Amino acid sequence: MIVAATPADAEDLAALDAEVFGWEAWGSEAFGEVLASADGWGLIAREGEACIGAIIMTRGGDQADVATLGVSASHRRRGLGAALLDAAIDEAETRGIREIFLEVRASNEAAQALYRSRGFCIIARRRGYYRHPREDAVVMRARSGSRVGPIGSETA
Repeated sequence: MIVAATPADAEDLAALDAEVFGWEAWGSEAFGEVLASADGWGLIAREGEACIGAIIMTRGGDQADVATLGVSASHRRRGLGAALLDAAIDEAETRGIREIFLEVRASNEAAQALYRSRGFCIIARRRGYYRHPREDAVVMRARSGSRVGPIGSETA
């Protein structure tokens, strides 16, 4: 079940993030702050009481960032990441978001394929963005609308 994340979910979100991202994981304080902010929101997937996936978004004006998206290793390759991303995009559209941005490891081809399937396009590369191990980030952007599509795909 996918539901809105609240600051009360911060510990579960931090545990999931630690499993998925290791050293680069967010702490529970960071999750709590974002989810308590008017400019942050998230969705959490649970199986029973267990947190098995989540996406956290932050907003600035009519733009949003996918701050983190992760699925527990035991639940990957089942469409949960896509379901979380789709639900977050839908929520972004209801909030008037016009563009969504994200960074992803250059080597994470599976995640990049998911994002491309939802209309995200590579717009930049950030050299040495990730530290452990040192790796570039690919910056991707999508335009919200009648379903997210690549920037420039709209007609005048």
